[in-house]
Amino acid sequence: MFGVLCALEVLFRSVPNNYSYKNELLNTKYEGVILGNSHAYRGLLAENLQYNSINLSNVSQSIDIDYEWFQKVILQKDLTFVIVNVSFPTVLKTLKESKEKWRIKYYNIYTDLQLDYKINNNLEIVSSNSDEKIKKISDYFFNSNLIQFTCLKKGSYPLNVTFHDFKKKASITTKRHFDEGLKYFDKNIETLKLIINKANTENIKVILVTPPMHEEYRALVDKRYSDKLFNTLKVIENMDGVEYLNFYSDMAFDDSMYKDADHLNLKGASIFTKMINDKLTETLYVK
Repeated sequence: MFGVLCALEVLFRSVPNNYSYKNELLNTKYEGVILGNSHAYRGLLAENLQYNSINLSNVSQSIDIDYEWFQKVILQKDLTFVIVNVSFPTVLKTLKESKEKWRIKYYNIYTDLQLDYKINNNLEIVSSNSDEKIKKISDYFFNSNLIQFTCLKKGSYPLNVTFHDFKKKASITTKRHFDEGLKYFDKNIETLKLIINKANTENIKVILVTPPMHEEYRALVDKRYSDKLFNTLKVIENMDGVEYLNFYSDMAFDDSMYKDADHLNLKGASIFTKMINDKLTETLYVK
């Protein structure tokens, strides 16, 4: 029986996924890396930057996991810059204490990161959806064209769709983003500072980026949260080696550029990435 379970575990792990793919990106050559949650995963296209970069952001990825990734990427001696997404979930959430904590398993099993040692977060066979896993194994071995990574070549994944019910989406999203209040704010800011300090020791430029948010989202954000975030970032941008780019209420982004109330679509992501690329050129590469 033990042998059967071991064989199943090996089989379940044999199917590549977004996390294992991004882990493999660590073994490539790159001069820049993008970290963050879905706002960076959808909105910042490493593939469109003229400077060789990879995108290690993920859905619901919290700043403590960004820090774990960063400790891996600084081993890449060619690293010149790191782009860190800083939106409200960055400072208000932690994956380990969220409804999305089931995602921890993917980091533990499919990447070089080890976020915890709980059995259910380190074994595929103890998690649910066995039928779905068996189907993926079948597709992978017998119909491999059905296996698709949910990211592009360098790790980004914009969606070429627009859900026009921005007001409804904003209501749902802001309730989720702010339901923990400021519980994790101070700890997450300290982790962000750890990334900056470690980058400074390696002479790596830190670009902090707050992405654009739809006006319906911004309308529902309590001023105490926005004041807290942006006043804190004004202090942090004075740290050595930091450039802060705030696009939160940038009017250059209209409805056609948003996937929903807090994510850009492909059009918006392309424009946003171009803006970041221009700033990189101005900040890092103009002699």
